[in-house]
Amino acid sequence: GVGVIDFQWTGYALGVVDVAYCIMAGIHPSLVTAGEAADAEYVSRYHCFLKEAFVVYGVARDAAAAEALYPAALCMKHYESAFLDLARTVIGDHWGPLTPEILRQRDGKMAFNGYNKSLKVAVWVAARIKAMLDARS
Repeated sequence: GVGVIDFQWTGYALGVVDVAYCIMAGIHPSLVTAGEAADAEYVSRYHCFLKEAFVVYGVARDAAAAEALYPAALCMKHYESAFLDLARTVIGDHWGPLTPEILRQRDGKMAFNGYNKSLKVAVWVAARIKAMLDARS
């Protein structure tokens, strides 16, 4: 099948905002286990490709300079902030009327984000939110 994402807002933000949205909305249930940071690998890959782009497009002279410009730890911190920011909308708006039965009815349908159609993904998102908030306490 083919899916389309309708981006209704544009503006200045960190690139990891889109990464957080893509992961939270699009991760497949087979890739998540509650309590595991399945997203960390994807953020790490994003960071590696971003560093390569810094070198290719002359933002940094080499990989070490690219890492110094935007360290992996800072990228992950920005990602977690973006994930938690998106969580405000998910919890406050998207999950308002949600029930396990609604998730079962939506399972596999292209018209809904992963966290709105898969109980496994919704539980994983909730666990990641908790883990990120606990780490900040």
